[in-house]
Amino acid sequence: SPFQFPRVTELVLTDNYNTINIDSFIDNLSHIFILTNITYLKISFNNQLLDNFVKLLNRMPNVQELVLDVRSSFEIEVSSDQQTNTVDLVCNNNVRNVKIIGQLPLATIRLINKLFPQMERLRLLNGEDTLIPFVRTLLSNRIDNTHLFSLMFDGDDAMIKQIKTMIDNEKLLDNYDIEYRQFELCLWW
Repeated sequence: SPFQFPRVTELVLTDNYNTINIDSFIDNLSHIFILTNITYLKISFNNQLLDNFVKLLNRMPNVQELVLDVRSSFEIEVSSDQQTNTVDLVCNNNVRNVKIIGQLPLATIRLINKLFPQMERLRLLNGEDTLIPFVRTLLSNRIDNTHLFSLMFDGDDAMIKQIKTMIDNEKLLDNYDIEYRQFELCLWW
C-alpha cells in the first residue's frame, strides 16, 4: 500500500514542481496527503507558471498561511494571454497571511488581491527596489479584496516618508498608520 500522511497540515514545495504535468502532480500529492488538511504552504514560485500555482492552491482551500519564495524566471513578465487566463481562474482559497520572499513582476502584483481574496496581512521580504510600485499597485487594486488591512516590509525613515507622500498624494487610503514594529515597517488601515 502507498505511504499516506493523513495528519499533515504543513507542506513545503521547494523544487521545480512547475516543470512537470501539474494535474498528475496534484493527483500524486492527493494520494500522499489530504490536501484539504493543509493550512500552511511554503512554495517556490516561478512567475511563468502562475496557472499551475493557482491550480495547486485551489486544491488546498484551507491554506491560511502562504509563503511564496519567488524564483527568478529571467524577469519574464506574465504574457497577456496567461494573465487573462489567470484572471478568469476562480481562486477559492482561504489564505489570510501571505509572505513574499523576493521580487514579483508588476503583472503578478496586479493579480495579488484577486489570487488571495481573503488575504488580511501581507509581508514582503527582499523587495525594497520595487516597494513603492508594489504598494501603489496593491492599494489601488483593493476592490478584489476588502479584507487586507496590514502590510509589513523592510525600510527606513526615508521609506516611511515616500510611502506617506504617495498614499496622501494619490489618495490611496483614507485612514492609515505606518510605524516600526519589531524591526520592520508596518502599514495598516
